Amino acid sequence: MVASTGRCPGGGGRLDDVMDDGKPADLAGLAAVSARLWKLVDPSRQCASRPTPDGGSRSFVPQRSTMGYMSEALSARLNTRISWRVRNDLDALARQRQVDESELARMLLDEGLRREKHPGIVFRSTATGRQASIEGRRLYVWQVIQTVWASDGNVDEAASYLDLMPEQVRAAVRYCAEYRDEIEGQITASHQAADAARLEWQRQQDALHP
Repeated sequence: MVASTGRCPGGGGRLDDVMDDGKPADLAGLAAVSARLWKLVDPSRQCASRPTPDGGSRSFVPQRSTMGYMSEALSARLNTRISWRVRNDLDALARQRQVDESELARMLLDEGLRREKHPGIVFRSTATGRQASIEGRRLYVWQVIQTVWASDGNVDEAASYLDLMPEQVRAAVRYCAEYRDEIEGQITASHQAADAARLEWQRQQDALHP
């Protein structure tokens, strides 16, 4: 993270434009505030900024995430105290990943709750963001679900094909049942990437001949 004057080099506004002492400036306009805050952490922006304790601000480059809260209105607040050890660990991890501390805290809380609700599911970073995966295997939930669908819903057949235990496949099914839009979006994205790769391969093949 690089210290800044409070405004990103490529635009993106100031965090204090929409926040007053860390609180929404107008409770009646909470929806509008949430929308503007979302723009500040939109992965398509070049950067964003947040205040620092010394009165300055710090720029950061948001990273894309596939977690469900990214598309949800940030309309609820959670006030809690944490130890300096946790605070320092959070700051160090945020610097390492080049993300905003608040965004990282939301992600860790969301993932922790999801793991509690869905044993056997973990989260891994990918080129397109964090994705739910099968614990102990390099398989993403969307890959398991895609295989289950191709097997006409036969869990045992999908487990045999993927060399998984049936319970691991059921864990993926339970996760998909709660976050179906997220999984379907990842499956669609994988199909689009495969189509693009095939088109690029064909374009290169065509370039080999007059």
